[in-house]
Amino acid sequence: EDPLRADADPQRVWTRVHRSSRPIAALLMDQAVFAGVGNIYRAETLFRVGVSPFRAGNRISQERLRAIWEDLRPLMEYGVATGFITTVDLDDVPDPLPPDDPEAGRWYVYHRTGRPCLRCGTPVAEREVASRRLFWCPTCQAH
Repeated sequence: EDPLRADADPQRVWTRVHRSSRPIAALLMDQAVFAGVGNIYRAETLFRVGVSPFRAGNRISQERLRAIWEDLRPLMEYGVATGFITTVDLDDVPDPLPPDDPEAGRWYVYHRTGRPCLRCGTPVAEREVASRRLFWCPTCQAH
């Protein structure tokens, strides 16, 4: 299901996710489950919603999956409208931006390995999941 389509059915996504023991990070990259999400949106949405990328699909509540879906829609709509992917809420943008961390104004975790989380200061972690580099905050996304 494509979160940008008006006729998309989040209930079908819930059914597919809830039946799977694969990590939610892998399911977000599976085009048969979520269409068009991509690596940046995967990392950023999971951070913004506070979900561990390693949580099995069948351990994601319907409420949390709804939060993921509802977070993806406006982020992806903005990206399509502007041609620019940015996910950081204005209140979380460091002022001034660190000169060695230009991504801190655009992304919470994506491509920020080892740099401090914008919310808690824990170094951002990285691991390969679903053949792509995944970025997450081990503190903010512990569950």
